[in-house]
Amino acid sequence: MDVISLCAIALTGAVISVILKKSNPEYSMIISLCTGVIIIILIISKLEEITAKVNSFLNIVNIDSLYISVLFKSVGI
Repeated sequence: MDVISLCAIALTGAVISVILKKSNPEYSMIISLCTGVIIIILIISKLEEITAKVNSFLNIVNIDSLYISVLFKSVGI
């Protein structure tokens, strides 16, 4: 899944949610939540590949894991 397909899923879920909001607001909320869960699952599956690649690079460079954790925390902030 790439960014375009994730955007397509989000856009489709939003359009369906807006259409259903007038007649069935409870179904609209369910559609929104399901779309969000699907997007999060797809992103998490990609994060596993990225973390595996980063770990392989870190093993090659041979840097202490303490420094790497500080680096990732600072990037997150």
